[in-house]
Amino acid sequence: SQNLLLILGLSWLIGGLIMIGVEIWRESKSEEETTHIVGIKDAILIGFFQCFAPIPGVSRSAATIVTARMLGVSKKDSAEFSFFLALPVLTLAGLYKLYKHRAILNTETIGILIFGSLVSFLICYFIIKLFIAFLRRRSFLSFGIYRVILGTLVTLYFINK
Repeated sequence: SQNLLLILGLSWLIGGLIMIGVEIWRESKSEEETTHIVGIKDAILIGFFQCFAPIPGVSRSAATIVTARMLGVSKKDSAEFSFFLALPVLTLAGLYKLYKHRAILNTETIGILIFGSLVSFLICYFIIKLFIAFLRRRSFLSFGIYRVILGTLVTLYFINK
């Protein structure tokens, strides 16, 4: 619907601006950020910001990574923490779907499901490794710029429609 376009555009635009702001602020800090260890209070705050993910255009991983970056966590550790934070949620969601669709499970579909899960796991593992390697050389600034451009274009499209 048209309202969804506006929500997506604004979410991408605002999220991108926040991401850019946090990255510029973190890079201007002179203290060593790699020594920051995520404690219980930090984990709760990061988890709280994860709750904004049901809003269309808000990325769960971006919300957790940006929050961790605001707390002084390194780029690499922020991304790793975000991925680890996703594991319980994704595992439980997958198990729930298996339970919900248990009627279609049989010897033929279980083999396909196991194979698909294994391939998916391996591809995700490889992509996460590439992403972490990317973050060692660059910041999240490019992701923020991408979101601002995309959000601006979608919002302008909605306004002119």
